[in-house]
Amino acid sequence: MTNIHKLKNLLLILVVVLLASAPLGVALARDNDEGNGNREDNEEELESSERSNNVEKKFSIEKEGNTKIEGATFQSISSGNVFTVKIFGLNAMIDSTGATIKTSRGNVTVSLASLSSGAILDIKGRINPDTGVVMAKTIKVISNPTVPPIPPIPPTISLVNMTNIASTSATVNWSTNENSTSKAYYGTTTPLNLATAQTVGNLAMVTGHSLGLTGLIASTTYFVVVESTNTVNLTSTSSQISFTTNAVPNQTTLTTSLVAQHNVQDNCWLVIDDGVYDVTDFIPSHPGGVNAIVSRCGTDASTIFDNIHSPEVDALLATFFLGNLGQVVTLP
Repeated sequence: MTNIHKLKNLLLILVVVLLASAPLGVALARDNDEGNGNREDNEEELESSERSNNVEKKFSIEKEGNTKIEGATFQSISSGNVFTVKIFGLNAMIDSTGATIKTSRGNVTVSLASLSSGAILDIKGRINPDTGVVMAKTIKVISNPTVPPIPPIPPTISLVNMTNIASTSATVNWSTNENSTSKAYYGTTTPLNLATAQTVGNLAMVTGHSLGLTGLIASTTYFVVVESTNTVNLTSTSSQISFTTNAVPNQTTLTTSLVAQHNVQDNCWLVIDDGVYDVTDFIPSHPGGVNAIVSRCGTDASTIFDNIHSPEVDALLATFFLGNLGQVVTLP
């Protein structure tokens, strides 16, 4: 290599190093050209090349700032459309905005995101004199290492919990990290046998799952396992959780015979116009005295009540309402 070629390579490397402060790098290139009045305007001012691992590497800058980079090694995307390549052991910033990226075989257009570290690129563009970034016009992908696809995995199940627990029903809820189906197994034996357990499911692909469990027995411990299958038919099953159903509520039919059992001051019910009222807590504050009510506990007091009370009292009476005669109610 002649001293002139060595000087060219040295200046070229300096330009690459100073890409982050391009005006100085371009100035060096222009100064070099101005010292040689015999060059044509479209002749390359600086050029360096070598062959390594059967890849021809070349970096050239023309007088007008047009740049050719051949055999550059893709490093990574810096941000947006800007990425880094390595040439002659040095990094250069490339902006691919508006550039076409095509393969060397078949001339197929590809995306920047499809490039993986180690891809070999040929780039044509122009150095931005303000930023030092090479504004690419065309990018040819000479080779792109095959990145093995990430094998699909089953969905991740989390936050399995029970809500709306009643005597004969409950709701199981959970989350997945991707859209998946919903299925719940439940029963009273542990460990739960999924082959024989009761099931409920929903084929909708969701990340928030909720299924109602019905036909349960009151005051009974149940065991639950949930399952989700994603869009590529991979399934995850949760660990087992348990819950206990509520006791059967105290339900009864309101009858006159039932009212008659509540006939003392500490447990006083009245029938007024077919409505049943528990007035126990009201007795001490009754304006007409305690005995006026206690003497009628357990009976139908409709006549006496209607004769001596104004309609305004109905609003107060409503606060003690249990239900109408013949109605099935849940008692505390």
